[in-house]
Amino acid sequence: MRDLDAALMGGSGRFDVEVPPMPGQARVSARLQGVDAEEAVSRLFDVGKAGLGAAASGEVSVEWPRGRRRALSGRAALDLEPREDGRTPLGGRFVWRAHEGAQVVEQGEFVTPMAQARVRGPIAADRSTELEVEARSTDLAATDALLARLRRALGSAAAEPAGLSGAGVFEGHWRGRFDDPVFEGRFTGQDLGYLGVRWGKAEWAGALDAREVRPHSLVLRRPGGELWIDGTVQSGDFGESDGVEARVRVVNWPAADLVKALGWDVDVQGLVSGEAALSGRRSDPHGTVHLTSPSGRYYGVPYEAAEVRSVLRGRTTEVTEGRARVGGGAVDFAGTLTDDGLYDGRARVDGLELAAVVPAAASALRWSGRVSGAFTVRGPLARPRLQGELVSPRVFLADEGVGALQGRLRGAGDGTVSLEAHCRSARVDLALSGTVGAAAPYAADLTVTAQQTSLDPFVRAVVTTLPAPVGVVAAGTLRVRGPLATPRQLTAEADVQDLAVALPEYPVKNRAPLHLRLAEGILEVRRLELSGEGTDLAVGGAAALLGDGRLDLTVRGSADLRALSLVSSELRGRGAARVEMAVSGTRAAPVVDGTLDIDGGGVRLRGFPHGVEDVRGRVLFNGHAAHFAGVTGTVGGGPVELEGQAAYAGGKLTSFDVQATGRALSLRYPEGLRSVLDADLRFFGDEAQQWLTGKVDVRDAVWTRRYDVASELLASSAPSVEAAAVGGGVRYDVKVQAPGTLKIDNNLATLQARADLTLQGSYAAPVVLGRAEIDRGRVYFQGNTYVIRRGTIDLTNPVRLDPLFDIEAETRVHSYNITLKVNGTLERVYPTLTSDPPLSTVGILSLLAGADESNVQVAQQLQSDSQRLIATGAASLAAGKLSEQIGLEKGAARLGLNRFSIDPYMVRGEVSNPNTRMTLGKRVTPDLNIVYSQDLTGTNQERLVSVEYTLSDRLSVLVTQSQPDGYGFDLRLRRQIR
Repeated sequence: MRDLDAALMGGSGRFDVEVPPMPGQARVSARLQGVDAEEAVSRLFDVGKAGLGAAASGEVSVEWPRGRRRALSGRAALDLEPREDGRTPLGGRFVWRAHEGAQVVEQGEFVTPMAQARVRGPIAADRSTELEVEARSTDLAATDALLARLRRALGSAAAEPAGLSGAGVFEGHWRGRFDDPVFEGRFTGQDLGYLGVRWGKAEWAGALDAREVRPHSLVLRRPGGELWIDGTVQSGDFGESDGVEARVRVVNWPAADLVKALGWDVDVQGLVSGEAALSGRRSDPHGTVHLTSPSGRYYGVPYEAAEVRSVLRGRTTEVTEGRARVGGGAVDFAGTLTDDGLYDGRARVDGLELAAVVPAAASALRWSGRVSGAFTVRGPLARPRLQGELVSPRVFLADEGVGALQGRLRGAGDGTVSLEAHCRSARVDLALSGTVGAAAPYAADLTVTAQQTSLDPFVRAVVTTLPAPVGVVAAGTLRVRGPLATPRQLTAEADVQDLAVALPEYPVKNRAPLHLRLAEGILEVRRLELSGEGTDLAVGGAAALLGDGRLDLTVRGSADLRALSLVSSELRGRGAARVEMAVSGTRAAPVVDGTLDIDGGGVRLRGFPHGVEDVRGRVLFNGHAAHFAGVTGTVGGGPVELEGQAAYAGGKLTSFDVQATGRALSLRYPEGLRSVLDADLRFFGDEAQQWLTGKVDVRDAVWTRRYDVASELLASSAPSVEAAAVGGGVRYDVKVQAPGTLKIDNNLATLQARADLTLQGSYAAPVVLGRAEIDRGRVYFQGNTYVIRRGTIDLTNPVRLDPLFDIEAETRVHSYNITLKVNGTLERVYPTLTSDPPLSTVGILSLLAGADESNVQVAQQLQSDSQRLIATGAASLAAGKLSEQIGLEKGAARLGLNRFSIDPYMVRGEVSNPNTRMTLGKRVTPDLNIVYSQDLTGTNQERLVSVEYTLSDRLSVLVTQSQPDGYGFDLRLRRQIR
């Protein structure tokens, strides 16, 4: 046939066909357009299909002896266009020639979405190949699968992917046969994956076929780690075609990668370094291994500085030497392990931290302490023949010390491990005995015996709010049975003969043996009766301990309010309360119903000077709130009545609103203030924020805090005062009215004032705002009494208690009328002195310090004497500061005196040589003052006693006794000339 046009194999062509009778030479030549290349090659060369989609266009001319198609001769030049038909698209160009079955690929360029390849070279008539190959793949896994399909199409029916992944470039040769290819050359890969492990960057030179990898040099690198392999590794299935003959050197490589590649069943994490010589098979290796690891985890247990030397003998691995640091202690081990999981080894631990190997059941239940011991184990871990001993000088539960530990473990090969342990200290005497299953679910039958043991360390580990002074001591037995792996299926029974709860100054103990039972996560309290001073309680029912289980508990009897210290270490209570309560609902949402009757109890908050005393009344609980009305008591000696409610949910206080009314409450708060009040207050809020609002009428309030003015006058700068932060705790918004009942009575002043104030801020930093006006009073300065003419006190600082004074007062010294103006704050007082007739400030100070007024007048006229007056006045102030620093002011207060000082004094007009005097003063009443003065120089031995009585603001009487001068009497009349 000549010039035959036909549509075939998805394309078209023009054919010349000559088919003579056998054994003639058949000839076919064609010009093809868009023909399915895979179908054409399959028919032409008698091979299978690999799933490649390509449309071929070009010329083909072939001939062969009839009946001998493999003795093919001819030429072909085809261009390939990728075809999107569900197969792998393939593009490129193929130029080929053949002579009597011997073929030559002159040009082979192939492109798929994940790979590009160039092939050239001969293919012998027996299908052996010597092809030059250059291939590049961005997806080695897909390329590996495609190559497996090609191998099956070319005749290797059992061909499977090698298991490669990543990306890489191969340059080398395709040798062997079409159905059993061998690739030799050099490969460079990125993110290489093999045997289920991501190896990173690879550089390989060697040979690869369907059965094995023969690396002349394989280097794998990842950040911080390298691995070198020389030898042969079969890549077949584990246990079948898995031969190995290799030397391995590794630096900082993840141990889990090596374990996975070798098919070992070992749980180990961490970086390892070392070397190994392996032979035999991966499933039956022989050789030696030396590995080190700076840190990691073995079956979840952290270790450091591990080193292992082992010998592989087929199905048995012998660890000839092993050591590691675990939990800060040392572990040494040696022995053998077979592939069947049979152990025959020994181990010794020294100073191992218990917390490193015993997982915490909860964050609060963390065991710790240093343990040492030795173990031997034989057989499988599920049925071990085990012997071991552990000792520890002291173990801890959370931060609570428990005692010294001694324990023994025994296994007879029956699948159970017998335990015997003792933990003893001055407060703890516990014994543990029983058995535990060696394999999951770890069936247990354990008995714990306590002999007068302090349980508060164990309770405090769970209930961290349990105050430190509270102790719990018990004696009894606890038996636990069931699978430890599933706590809900555990059953436990406890018989407690003695139970004592030691509150501060208040012990409580059980009246009869206590019996508890735990089953399916539910704790049943069969009998719990507590008695003590003022306490007789009975508790019964059941409560779920796991999940959001149900609650069904009852509490009946009387309890001493000293038990409030269990709720908070800040609370102190006294007196008795009668309880009738039922707790139901769930753990997440408990419901409390019942009553609490209090008759004569008291509650005090630590750090607050007053408590609520003589409390009487009933609190009613109705599920989710507590209501109380008509509850009475006393605070600071005055009656108080409370009413309101407190709501709770999920076992926590959610909100409260309490109104309190009190009359004649005597308080000592803040420090330095004593007051008698009438109060109508409201206390409300929630767990996050509380408020105290209302109104307070001050019947009487006295501020008695002392101040040292001399220190303020001589201070070089104002002292640094940290502003107290407002916030946190209880917040205040209380109106305070004091109609002429606010007083100050200290070393600085005695006065009476009226005030309209507001208490704000918080409990930690109370702030008082408002204004007070002085009605009358006196100011005391350097032993002199000043009558107040006017005065105001403004409290404007919004962050701390800091009154601002503005006071004017007058006094009479001999023939001089002295005016003292005082302004400033508690931290910085600014006094100003003037006189009539006028004197300089220094002259006034000298006059106040005791100088004779004639000498002061003469000194005023002389510059040199003025300087001496300055020295005298300064010495007087310095003496005041000295009196403060050596404690004379505090000593005066303890002795009941108003003045105790050492002052300079000018004797007989000698201004240039002021002498030293000791002065004692007592203000018997606001109008009667007694002063005793003694010369300390030893020269004149002058003593002076003066008694001054103030009849009015203008008239006073002064009587003096002076040694050696005698007695004196002065009648002082003040008259102001306008």
